[in-house]
Amino acid sequence: NLPTYMFRTRGGRTSCPYEGATVAKYYQPEKQHILSAATMQIEVPKIAVTGGAYRVQVPSTRAAAYTLELTNESETDGTGNFKLFVDEITNPNGAVLKIDGLPIGNGRYFTVRSGQTLRKTLTIEKGPTVDAYNDIRLILASDCDGNLSSDIWISAEYLPSCSDVSIKYPANNWIINTETGDNISVELENYDVNFSNFGYVELQYRSVTASQWSSAMKFYANQTRYDNAQGDKTLLTSNAQSIEYDWHKGQRPDGEYEFRAHTVCATTGGVQVAEYYTPAVRGTVDMIKPVSLGAPSPVNGIYGAGDELSVTFNENINTAMVISDNIAVTYGASKTVVPVT
Repeated sequence: NLPTYMFRTRGGRTSCPYEGATVAKYYQPEKQHILSAATMQIEVPKIAVTGGAYRVQVPSTRAAAYTLELTNESETDGTGNFKLFVDEITNPNGAVLKIDGLPIGNGRYFTVRSGQTLRKTLTIEKGPTVDAYNDIRLILASDCDGNLSSDIWISAEYLPSCSDVSIKYPANNWIINTETGDNISVELENYDVNFSNFGYVELQYRSVTASQWSSAMKFYANQTRYDNAQGDKTLLTSNAQSIEYDWHKGQRPDGEYEFRAHTVCATTGGVQVAEYYTPAVRGTVDMIKPVSLGAPSPVNGIYGAGDELSVTFNENINTAMVISDNIAVTYGASKTVVPVT
């Protein structure tokens, strides 16, 4: 047998990496003979969440908030350099996590002294597709020794919501009259057919004197939902970025009307879980031209100096349009045009 040297650790403190005890592997392994004593651990990362790790009924437009406590339970009154990061496997639905308002991203770095409690505000914002985020894992680890770590599991559940939508056209004060024809093009945009439980987009209308809205058309992105739907419906193309629909006056009376867009999110069984409405846009349907009431003034048909020349109509007219280009004054059986200014 040849002699050899053996080095033993008898004490000390270590980090990067931490050196624990070394025991005999082959000689009486059941007795765990110590070859090198464990050193004192400089970095002992610990993470905790105060006030509970679960948030429920969070409005979908707000973030769930938590207070984290980061500590270093060092055996040597030392300082630890730690990395806080998310186990991405536990966040498949894209919740957005931030520390003190800044994204965690690939990790945030903190220096924590022994005996110090570093408090940080964690926020979780809802991702694009689901309302519940269960057991997202946060890890606080030594920056140079990944074997030293501590973790917590947090969850957030948001109130059900549905895709936004907006009316691109028309704007308020739209008009349908004899010049425009009896229909108007309505364009909807900014909806997300990939939203969780997305059902359909609906265009609704009503007379301003009515209390109830009527459905003009429902637009579906899913073939099965479309097939099972009742009433007026349209199947959207897979790459549709907006919806265009021609709304016709039909037999509806003249007057003021409103449009609004509506999204519905429902389970595949048809149970509605959320909906969204746009503000209404108001306009006027005026397909009947003004009619003069009686004969124009002067009623005897003879215009004298100082007489008023006027016509009374059965409805209000746009006085801004009463210009020489839009009216004609005639006299006599020959309908001779009188120049006006």
